[in-house]
Amino acid sequence: MSDNTQKTGKGKRGGKRSTSWKPGQSGNPAGGPKRGGSLKEILDYYDQLSPEEIAALLPPGELKNAYLQMPKGVAMKHLKVLRINAAIMFDPSPGLVNLIHERTDGKVPDELNNRTTLTIDGLNDVLKKVYGRTRSKR
Repeated sequence: MSDNTQKTGKGKRGGKRSTSWKPGQSGNPAGGPKRGGSLKEILDYYDQLSPEEIAALLPPGELKNAYLQMPKGVAMKHLKVLRINAAIMFDPSPGLVNLIHERTDGKVPDELNNRTTLTIDGLNDVLKKVYGRTRSKR
């Protein structure tokens, strides 16, 4: 028998070892990995800063000057929202408008589940003028 089997009365598997965790002891005493490396975390960090705070981090140049021309004391996340709203208002593209509405209001269903009959006063008269006949009843 091996020394381990003689001391514990058990085989190599399932017995207590000096490296086994004690009850209530963490398996990772140093904690989880440090945060801040993901793209989302980096964007969230800079969204909280104002343009002048970001400009202070940049070397002299065109990008720094662009940040210095932005409104002072406003968080970048608010400036982004204002810029997106301006794009929707002054240069609307169907893709951008659709994307914003899906993100804020939810996706529009592809088809409507409406099985009711819509009646409009005078519709038959208009159809008769346009097509020379009225809409047939089902």
